[in-house]
Amino acid sequence: MEDDLESPKANNMEEEQEIGENGLKKKVVKEGEGSETPNDGDEVEFKLGRGQVIKGWDEGIKTMKKGENAVFTIPPELGYGESGFPPSIPPDATLQFDVELLSCTAAGSESAPVCCTIL
Repeated sequence: MEDDLESPKANNMEEEQEIGENGLKKKVVKEGEGSETPNDGDEVEFKLGRGQVIKGWDEGIKTMKKGENAVFTIPPELGYGESGFPPSIPPDATLQFDVELLSCTAAGSESAPVCCTIL
């Protein structure tokens, strides 16, 4: 995991924290368990860091622990940018997602893929 994408500390669960340098924000709703967070290539119903989802998801989910529930506020640059995603997402939209990481499988593992649930 990159050093600039630290997970907010448990005592900041009620505060939205900026993670990284691109304006991505995270508010932990429910703390996860353990210290393991996903890495590039790990499966979370998609492979992290491979461009299969918006960049804000790639960056934000890397900071989550198994069982954690967090709200991500994603700036346009890490979402759909100037073009948006018509008709549901307008250009330059800031996005907000409530995400729970149910499990995590390391890259190259033969186990079942991770499930990332959007609430």
